[in-house]
Amino acid sequence: MHTLAIARHGIYDHKTELLSSHGQDQMRILASLVRHQYANEDRVRLLSSSAIRARDSSRIFAEVLGIEPEFHDILWSGTDSPGPWMGNAAKVVDLVQGAQDADVVILMTHLEYTESLPREFGHRVLQTQFLTDEVEKGQAWVIDCIAKTCTRLSSGR
Repeated sequence: MHTLAIARHGIYDHKTELLSSHGQDQMRILASLVRHQYANEDRVRLLSSSAIRARDSSRIFAEVLGIEPEFHDILWSGTDSPGPWMGNAAKVVDLVQGAQDADVVILMTHLEYTESLPREFGHRVLQTQFLTDEVEKGQAWVIDCIAKTCTRLSSGR
């Protein structure tokens, strides 16, 4: 794996948990940006939280990228997650490392992991430090594992 993208789901309706039309647009734009950046990559894996808003987001990504998402409860963080997520960043890094057969791994997750995973992955896997802040819904951190850089990718909406 030479690239890890950690994406935050799109804007959603808090009653239904489904993406709003704006959130759907965010995901189409973000997925198109990812597709454009990694158009020459054959092996791309999409690992997604099992939360409805993340599933909706990853289905849009899957459609744009022509791949199938894989759903994992461990990628669901926050107060509404099915289990405790605090302290699971190391387990999520292990999940990512298990996807080493891919050139690009995309995680579709939530605020808590978009904040903590770049630092955890940088420290544990790349032996480097990334200084990241919060990404908004519909944005992602993209880690170049070769250059050891971390940049924000935004749907701009």
